[in-house]
Amino acid sequence: MIQQVLERENAYKGTIDFNAARTAETIVKTYSRWLDNEERSRRLVDADTMKDTVSVLAREDRDRWTNWPSQIGPLLAFEIGSDPVKTIIELEKHVRQNLADMAGEQMVRAAVEAKIEAL
Repeated sequence: MIQQVLERENAYKGTIDFNAARTAETIVKTYSRWLDNEERSRRLVDADTMKDTVSVLAREDRDRWTNWPSQIGPLLAFEIGSDPVKTIIELEKHVRQNLADMAGEQMVRAAVEAKIEAL
């Protein structure tokens, strides 16, 4: 592990002795302090927390879109002079299709990201 830390920081000079181990320890401590500072300043967040937050926001967005046809349908029907029920049904059909298409794209993106992480 000492050798990996030193090589990653281009500080590896050959044999691992006490000075090399101390250098590696200093590098690790510095990196740890940097991570703590980034987390405290909210520039760095836990990946699971971020995934949960994005998931909640996506669900809320989907719910808004799902409810949109019933909110805008009667007004749109009045403006174009059509039947409000038929207008709402058509809007719902198209919104649901669009959401399904977006979900499919997100599943493909997630699968690609999972394969990249596995590398």
